[in-house]
Amino acid sequence: MLEGALDIGLLLGSIEEPTVINRKLLELDYIWVCNPRLMVGDIEPSMDQLKELTLLCYPVDSLMYSAIASHFSSPQMQDFKLIVVRSLSVMLRLVLAGAGYAVLPVELIRDELDSGKLVPMRFSRPFPMQAYFAAYIDQPAIPLRAAMVECICEVAQQFTNGMAEELLLAG
Repeated sequence: MLEGALDIGLLLGSIEEPTVINRKLLELDYIWVCNPRLMVGDIEPSMDQLKELTLLCYPVDSLMYSAIASHFSSPQMQDFKLIVVRSLSVMLRLVLAGAGYAVLPVELIRDELDSGKLVPMRFSRPFPMQAYFAAYIDQPAIPLRAAMVECICEVAQQFTNGMAEELLLAG
């Protein structure tokens, strides 16, 4: 985007650059999950147990990797068996198959949690919510960028309102 090859970025996190406008779209809850055959979901796993299993992880240069490393207080994730996965859908399929455990957005896996195909892993400290942004460089000569981001924000707001309605109906 900074080099002009991309008009709008839909990103986890924002771009801290003076020329970039970041519009917050939504925040998503993430939880640790695994296939129920892999681990009992209602007992907090020990660090040794976690290191014995495969952690399906986000790319090392991503904000999610940093958040995971911070969650375990381990900057380099030493002694963890990692498989780096760049696709949420692939990560979900691997977790469902019992290939490892991962932290995934609740909205993506609601059906799998409800059906018992995945179980939440208990941790004393929940994984922090993650904020998604639309980012663009505002240029008066290209007003369409700002208009498109406004539309994207409206869709995100509708999605967020839909999530809130579901929670109210379920509660």
